[in-house]
Order: sequence, then C-alpha cells, then structure tokens
Amino acid sequence: MDENKNKDQHYQPQYQAPASKASNPGKTGFILGLISTILMPLFYNPFMLWMVWVIAIIGLVYSIKGLKITPRRLAVVGLILSVFPIAFPIIARFILR
Repeated sequence: MDENKNKDQHYQPQYQAPASKASNPGKTGFILGLISTILMPLFYNPFMLWMVWVIAIIGLVYSIKGLKITPRRLAVVGLILSVFPIAFPIIARFILR
C-alpha cells in the first residue's frame, strides 16, 4: 500500500496545450493572397507581374497547407485570393485579343 501512495504522490497529469483558433498556414496564405490581390493592378509592369505571381503562388501553397488544419476559413479565402491574381491576367489576355 505504501508503494501505491508514493506513486500517486509523484503523479502529475499532463495537459496538452490548447489548439490555436486559426491555423498559421491558413493565416499566411490569406495574408499573401491579400497582398497579391492588392498589388495586382500593378501588373502592367512585367517585373511587378512576376512579383505578384510569386507572392500569389507562395500564398497558394500556404493556403493548400492550411486546408488540412481546422478551422479552414482563412485558408479558403486565401486560396481564392491567391488564385485570382494568377488567373486574371491570363484570362484577360485571351479576352482582349
């Protein structure tokens, strides 16, 4: 009996850290998608177009990673905001021909 008391005295329950309310990849994808969408009107300059596309592609990667973690809201919005600057110049080029 004394043995069990000694074991129970030194037992400390281990708690897990609480999960964050939003996923970090989802936040990052949202922020990068928002930045690329804001910079998109500057795509008339070829250097800026490539810079916007690089930011959008990185945002797209982070948004896809964020879709695997709940909550997904920011990741979905980041995905939409990241795809728009990539697709818009391509679609506009075909329409304006």
